[in-house]
Amino acid sequence: MIVTGLHHYALRAGAEIIDECVSFYTSVLNLRIGFRPPFEKRGFWLYAGDQALLQLEVCEHEELGRGAARDRLAFACVNLPVAIRRLEDLGIDYTSNHLVEIDQFQIFLKDPSGLRIELNFSCEKL
Repeated sequence: MIVTGLHHYALRAGAEIIDECVSFYTSVLNLRIGFRPPFEKRGFWLYAGDQALLQLEVCEHEELGRGAARDRLAFACVNLPVAIRRLEDLGIDYTSNHLVEIDQFQIFLKDPSGLRIELNFSCEKL
């Protein structure tokens, strides 16, 4: 596996904060709302050009209060089979997902601090 760059940043918060963030990022930074696969939770993908840089997701958990939760750090990667073999050789727990709509394979794991890490492989399948 080779990490080729930062893929996106994800932020989860209550509906009011997410709506404020959408307004802020679209009006202040000129990001645009773009395609988002049909996930269960309401949210937005904000794009710069063709790249979805910021993913905003409504979190229904009241414990967030007025704050927001850092959700995950996502990397663009290549060589999916090598990545899976490496994680398995190291005994690292992970889950995976294939977003058919955008032909992207994802691997999710956690770093030692508990932050979720997302590895994205465009047009790669198992």
